[in-house]
Amino acid sequence: MATTGKPKWEKYFKDNEVETYVKANSSNSEDKNYVYDITGIKTSTRLDHGHPIKVLKTDNYYDRGIFQNKVLIEYGRKNLGYIHIDCVDKVKAGKATIQLESSKMINLGNNIIVDSLNKETNVPCRIFKEKEELALSIINGLELEPSVPDYIVEQFTEFFAGDLVGNKRSITWNKGISDKEKNSLGAYLGELLIGYMALSGEASAFNETDIVKYPIDYFGVPTDPSFPGIDSFIQYKNTGGSGGGGKYLISSKAGSGAKASIWNNLMPLIVNYQSKNNQLPRNSCLYNLTSSFKKIASAATNGKKVVYYYGVNYILKIASTPTESYKFYTELKNGRLSADSISLLESAKQIQSSLNNSAFPSASVKDVTRNLNDKGKGMTAFFSRYISDQLMSEEESLSIISNRLSGKKFYQANLDMGRWRRGEIKFSTTHVKDTSIKIIGSKSATNQLEASQGTVNYELKYS
Repeated sequence: MATTGKPKWEKYFKDNEVETYVKANSSNSEDKNYVYDITGIKTSTRLDHGHPIKVLKTDNYYDRGIFQNKVLIEYGRKNLGYIHIDCVDKVKAGKATIQLESSKMINLGNNIIVDSLNKETNVPCRIFKEKEELALSIINGLELEPSVPDYIVEQFTEFFAGDLVGNKRSITWNKGISDKEKNSLGAYLGELLIGYMALSGEASAFNETDIVKYPIDYFGVPTDPSFPGIDSFIQYKNTGGSGGGGKYLISSKAGSGAKASIWNNLMPLIVNYQSKNNQLPRNSCLYNLTSSFKKIASAATNGKKVVYYYGVNYILKIASTPTESYKFYTELKNGRLSADSISLLESAKQIQSSLNNSAFPSASVKDVTRNLNDKGKGMTAFFSRYISDQLMSEEESLSIISNRLSGKKFYQANLDMGRWRRGEIKFSTTHVKDTSIKIIGSKSATNQLEASQGTVNYELKYS
């Protein structure tokens, strides 16, 4: 479980001035990245994910009052203010977490519109015809990302410079690079190294060598990070043969991948699907969840607000606005419940205690019951698990979700993280013929209102 609050301050920031970055891409940090001035007033300044900051040394941590759970920081040009500690990236052994996304490393590719890609039409993409083009774009992205230290940039500059004069698939890691940093790099660089190895003709980097069987025209990446089903593709040259002119669609992960949030990975795809006059099953969980998602501002990064809006309106069946439903969460968190919130809590207890354990296998467990009865600490877990159980019971909804997340015919490419940490680039590539999906509401502990490990997540299985 992630360390937060006073334990996080004591572990990483007490008695030190620490240079780090804003963390604003997790459910635990959503909508908390506003700066408060030195008098405790919330300002309109909102620091983006990855913004460099310095946490200043203070004698005390504020457990309550106007500075509750906030730390003093320096940002910009010697500006001072306070920010919530959940939005401060922790530092271990003097190093902050690398805040990297593959979309930041494709900006030097050529812009094109692909007529048809994985059942979508007119898809904006960045493409690379030569491995040198892709290498330069990756280095440019690393250089422009403030959280990537110089020694990481130098590591890959050396790798690409050496590789450009002779094909190879090994990295001699510099001693200062930790396994944690290697894992972060593998998660995001791995998606692009697939293209780099393919453009290099390095068949030995893949256990299935069909990827380099035909002459390659270019390696392409959709510019929309939420593009459904695939992360990249290879376009083959049209040579007139049986394999000419086709595409090799790729869904990529580092290792076995993680259980992803439905809010920033799945729901935008469902909203897009519905916007094209496609119908969702009426009165289904998916239908109502999509309606809830569309009512919440910046819903992709405010999943807990969607959970509470859906929970109050569709589980407890009490009509409420997004502001009213989230007030229920904030009052539970503060431990000071209004009459309305007390009524909602009692309703939740009654509904949860009456659940059929076969229809609601995760929402009906005793841990949820116990923590609901402990001042409502299990409310986020109850709502999250109820949603996941409902979705898992809807075959038509699961079919729609699976079709939006997976390609009709594609390859799953997983970077072997053990070999990667040892300096070897090797991908396990599998031709996917079928997919199944599992919706998960139990990633966070049942007594954790913040749900710092996530509210509702999903996992795709390939065969």
